[in-house]
Amino acid sequence: VVYVDPSAAMLARARHRVNPHDSGRVIFLHGSVDAITPDDRFDLICTQCVLDCFSPDELLPFMQRLDANLEPGGAWLFHDFHTADGTAFSRLWRRSVVWALYRFFRLTTDISARALPPMLPTFADLGYTETAGTSHCGGLLIGRLLEKG
Repeated sequence: VVYVDPSAAMLARARHRVNPHDSGRVIFLHGSVDAITPDDRFDLICTQCVLDCFSPDELLPFMQRLDANLEPGGAWLFHDFHTADGTAFSRLWRRSVVWALYRFFRLTTDISARALPPMLPTFADLGYTETAGTSHCGGLLIGRLLEKG
């Protein structure tokens, strides 16, 4: 397992949560996706509430960068916010929550995103096929397992 995080505090918390017996199986990298070398190969990539931090212009290059490290036939486990689908009221309350979250995080971090980028369409454009999916919090959060074509 390779865990990458730009926050030293989050890395410390993650390191603390790993069972000491398994600590030799986890590599902790402080930094961005650039901490992963082009030679690193993975069978699975997991992004949990990561892709929503990118503007539409930044999303594709970021995903292409990770996609280049994924083995053919590999999978991408993705969890993030979702405001499409459902009834008009459901979309409205989810969009309101996401709007408030972006306002808060723009005040407290340096993310450039102002709204959810087209995450699922970008997976499709990169040739991924959904093999499993979940939905939580009334559809506000979705999880997808996508296989690389």
